[in-house]
Amino acid sequence: MPEHGYNAGGSGYAMSRAAMKIFADELYPSKDLCPYHEWEDLAIARCLGSKGIRPTDTRDSKGRQRFLAWRPEEHFNGDLTRSFIYDKVEHKGFEIYHENLISLHHLQPDEMRLIHGILYGVSSAINKQVETPSTPWRHH
Repeated sequence: MPEHGYNAGGSGYAMSRAAMKIFADELYPSKDLCPYHEWEDLAIARCLGSKGIRPTDTRDSKGRQRFLAWRPEEHFNGDLTRSFIYDKVEHKGFEIYHENLISLHHLQPDEMRLIHGILYGVSSAINKQVETPSTPWRHH
C-alpha cells in the first residue's frame, strides 16, 4: 500500500491531462517507475506516486462518494466492513449517493441496462410529460 494511499480503481479513474501525459510519456514505458502488479489500481498509485502525483479525495463536502467501489446495495446498507477500507464510511442509505455520481462498480450487464433505462429512459419520458406551472405555488 502506498503511504499516500490510493483510490480504488474498480469504478474507474479520473485524471488530469497533465497527470495522464506524465503517465503515458514517462511512467508507463518504464518498468522501474511503473512495475507490474496484479492489482492495477495499486500499481497505478505507486507509479504516479513515483512522480509525486498523489490521489485526491473524491468525496464531496458532505462525505458522499462520487465513485462507488463496491456494489450499490453494499454502499446503501453500510455493509463496508472490509479491513482494507482506509477511511470510515460515514453514510448509508440514500445519503451515500452523490447527485453527481460518476461511476459504479461490480454491476452485471443487465443491472447496467436497468440503471441506464431508469436514468435516461423513464425519467426523461416523465420529465417531458410533466408540465410545470409558469409561476411557483405561493401561500398567501
